[in-house]
Amino acid sequence: MPLHKINIETLREKSRSRIESLEIWLRRIINEELTTVFGADYINFQHSVDDYLIKKDIRENINNRFSTGEFPRNIDAALFEHLIYFLCKADFFDNYFKKYLIEFHPETMPNGNIHLKFVLEKLKNIRNNLSHANSISIRETEFVMSTTTELFESFKAFYSMEGKQQEYNVPQIIKITDSFGNVIIRKDFNKFEHYFLDDNPKYYLRPGDILSIEVEVDPSYTEAKYQIRFGGARDYSYDNKLVYEITNNDVSARKTIHCQVKSDKPWHKTFNRDDQVTLFYKVLPPLE
Repeated sequence: MPLHKINIETLREKSRSRIESLEIWLRRIINEELTTVFGADYINFQHSVDDYLIKKDIRENINNRFSTGEFPRNIDAALFEHLIYFLCKADFFDNYFKKYLIEFHPETMPNGNIHLKFVLEKLKNIRNNLSHANSISIRETEFVMSTTTELFESFKAFYSMEGKQQEYNVPQIIKITDSFGNVIIRKDFNKFEHYFLDDNPKYYLRPGDILSIEVEVDPSYTEAKYQIRFGGARDYSYDNKLVYEITNNDVSARKTIHCQVKSDKPWHKTFNRDDQVTLFYKVLPPLE
C-alpha cells in the first residue's frame, strides 16, 4: 500500500519498529566483533595503563547506566549515539565493521564510515522525534524503510558469506514488553530464551489482576505472515498483544507464559513453532 494512504500512527509504529530492530542488529554486531578481539569487558579495555580503547565520556556513561542493573550486557546500556561512535570510528570501521556493509556501501567507495555516520545520525534524529511523540513525514518514513532494508540485507549477506546465516528463515521475536514495564530485548537468537520474573515481588500477581504482554517480531522477516501464541493464556492468532485476567487456576509459584511465533508456511523450525521466549511469573492466592 502506498505510504500516503497509511494513517500517521501506523507510519510512526512501522518506523519505530524498524529503527528498534536496527538497534538490535547493531548491538549484536558491535558486541560480537569487539568481544572477539578485546574480551567481554571491551568497554574498559586498556592497551596499556590509562590508554583506553573507548574514550572516557562514552565509557563512563555506559558504565554508569550498566551499573543500575537494568541491562544484561554493557552494549545494551549504550545509547544510539554511542552505537554510532563504535561503528563509525575510523579504525573500528575499517578493522571490524566495514565487512558487514559491503552491499550497503561498496568497499571501493571511500569514506564509508562518514557515509554510515550521516545515515545513522539521520535515523537517530527520526528516532528521537518518534520517542517524543512527534509526527513523521512520508519522506522520513520512506528513508527509514529503504535504509533499514538495505542495512538488513547487507548484514544478512555478510552472515551468509561467513556461513553464519540462519539455516531456517523464520520469524523471530526481538522484543517483549509487559504491563509491569519490563522490556526484554532478545540477546541470543540461536536458542529459546527464558526470563524469570517470578523471583521479584514487584511482579507478583493475584487472581483478578490483568497481565498484558506484547511481542515484537523482527520486521526484516518478510517471507510470510505469522501468528503469535501465548502458551498458558491464548492460542495462536495474528494479534501480537495478550491482555489476560489472572484466575484462581493460574495460582502457581511459577506461572509459565510461552511467547511463540510461527509462520503461515507448511513447515516450522521446531515442531509446531518457529521461535519461542518464555516468561515466568509468580501468582499468589487471592487475598482472603
